[in-house]
Amino acid sequence: MAKDDPRLLVILTSRAHFNARDLDTPLNTIVLLGENCRHTETTLHYRGVRKYLHKVVKAHSVYKLAFISQSNNFETTSLADELKSETGSPLTIIIPYLAPPLFGPRQDGRIGSFILHESAGVKSFAFSIGNSFINLLYRVVTAKVNGSRPGGISVLQIGKPLTKADSGTDTERHLCDSLVVIPHKGPLNLLKRCLSSFEGNKVVPASINLCFDDRSYKPFNQAVPDLCCTLNVFKNTPLNTGPYPARHESISTATARFVFFQDSDDISLDGRFSRQMEELHSRKLDMIGCHELRINQFDKCVEAIRFPFDASQSLEKRYFHSLYHPTALITRESYLRTGGFSTDRKFGYDSQFLLRSYFYLRSGNADDFFYIRFKRPNSLTTHPDTMIGSKLRDFLMWRWTIDFRLIQENKLDIKHSSLAVHARNLPFKLVRIAPDQ
Repeated sequence: MAKDDPRLLVILTSRAHFNARDLDTPLNTIVLLGENCRHTETTLHYRGVRKYLHKVVKAHSVYKLAFISQSNNFETTSLADELKSETGSPLTIIIPYLAPPLFGPRQDGRIGSFILHESAGVKSFAFSIGNSFINLLYRVVTAKVNGSRPGGISVLQIGKPLTKADSGTDTERHLCDSLVVIPHKGPLNLLKRCLSSFEGNKVVPASINLCFDDRSYKPFNQAVPDLCCTLNVFKNTPLNTGPYPARHESISTATARFVFFQDSDDISLDGRFSRQMEELHSRKLDMIGCHELRINQFDKCVEAIRFPFDASQSLEKRYFHSLYHPTALITRESYLRTGGFSTDRKFGYDSQFLLRSYFYLRSGNADDFFYIRFKRPNSLTTHPDTMIGSKLRDFLMWRWTIDFRLIQENKLDIKHSSLAVHARNLPFKLVRIAPDQ
């Protein structure tokens, strides 16, 4: 160990990784071996390793604690060096790099590898290690996002090719001309978690439109969080109309040139806003999404979901889930060109919008994980009445995909198809509400 730097990187991993060339150990690094559970998952099941880890953390300044799961296959010859040089957030989730799928989304497995930094409280986590790294990451992420500061999470894709930064985009100026639209209905703690995560972003858009679809705006307004951007609070009138009227009204009446979407129970990770803005311009896109880091509260794990780099090409080949809508950045002009969201239903119209957008926009996805989605009970996509796979959702998607093909083949005018904009018949407006109202 080098005497001039007593701080340690501690790597906890499996024998499979340790025996490979990719874990040639640099100075100031200790590697601890866990056992393999059915040859698929790394564990620290036996007391010897846990006891030794306890002693190491107590006796030394451990600035990084890295958990490397055997279930995550890292194709690199310098894993330890990449871990040592990583200078990310208090919690960095580590994912093996894979090229994006060409068509449609791809489930790239459960994640069990991550780095804890000093600021995340290495000592407190070192003594609560469970059997499975996959389960441990789920517990660590859940504790982090539900704590007082849910930001400070980043994703490192090991082995990802370096890309040249675009220096021609005035990102800061564009973000000053940007708006985030967040519809909300449901538990306030999820909304506050979402808003608090904006503090973890170094650069954020100029303003947020928060649109309540229930009466939870009353208790929310008693303690509005302090944000580094302007928060405009509205209530839907009438209430209980779903997310689409509020999104459409917010964009239609906005003066901002750029619009980010965001669900109120999810989290945007650091770098999302600036990086998507840069790629929107450098790739000459009208709309851009990103990959999804899914917190699966049913299976209690963290999953990696990748989307096609070229979403328009994927749609052309009739793969219809080519972009996850809440991750999207779109120009206001592009949104209006498509006609916007249909507004006469409470669910499903982000899919209709995506299919319609193919005929008007150029869309893609950033090859990065900038968005945490929580797959949780009683959301619109998991509730029995509206869940993915429900009869009405399947029927709507069936109609939309049939008409998509007919429009592609010039056999149907989009204005006379099921992909046309369907507006609600009843009046709707957003009413601005002040604190304590």
